[in-house]
Amino acid sequence: MYISDTSNTTYIHSMEEYSKTLLKGVANVSERGLFNNTFQGAWEGDKDKNLPGFALMYDKFPDKKHYFMVDDDTYVFLDNLATNILEGHLPQEDEKPIYMGRFFSTPKPHLGCFDRVLKRAQPFAHGGSGIFMNHASAALVRSRIVECISEFNTCWGGDIQTSLCWHRVTESLGRQGVVRMRTSHFGNPIFKRIERYDNPANTYEKGNPFLSNELPISVHKLQEPLQLFDVARFDRLLP
Repeated sequence: MYISDTSNTTYIHSMEEYSKTLLKGVANVSERGLFNNTFQGAWEGDKDKNLPGFALMYDKFPDKKHYFMVDDDTYVFLDNLATNILEGHLPQEDEKPIYMGRFFSTPKPHLGCFDRVLKRAQPFAHGGSGIFMNHASAALVRSRIVECISEFNTCWGGDIQTSLCWHRVTESLGRQGVVRMRTSHFGNPIFKRIERYDNPANTYEKGNPFLSNELPISVHKLQEPLQLFDVARFDRLLP
């Protein structure tokens, strides 16, 4: 499913229009208020996609076990993602909320990126590298999406907003959530390693096992389509 801050096509969902539908009729929410400084396009509109994006994913696929959001310049190793899920890297209890990704501390928490109820800023899963939630997490976020968008929309990072919302809905309900800070798995700088070899096709033959051992889930900031193709070709060589 493709999302963007705004969209003129049928296959890309506009988060601006979807958010207006979500928040229609909600007290203290108006286009001149909440939407006046949101959905500005380009980088300025990037912060407004994550929370409504997870809500829309849940609306369209309410029975899925897992939800995963990444940027369009990110390659996902689907086999490695499945391995992390199936081979004990994540708790198997369906009712326990899980939130996973490459985590960073929240910079400049005074710029709206602070939870006044929990009274702290939260570490956040980096949106470009990928934000993973299981069904329990997505359902909780969806159940209080209006509160989260209304309260955290001034925060400059959509991935930070998502973290604030996840901690709010899990901790305020007394739910014990699970956070997986897999720094080496998400946003892995694998392309820099591939460049060390003249031909990515030779990597496995040279006995370089780093990729299969580390099980990276995503590679972020691929600057051109050729890099995506090279990483995809490298992925297919894995044992």
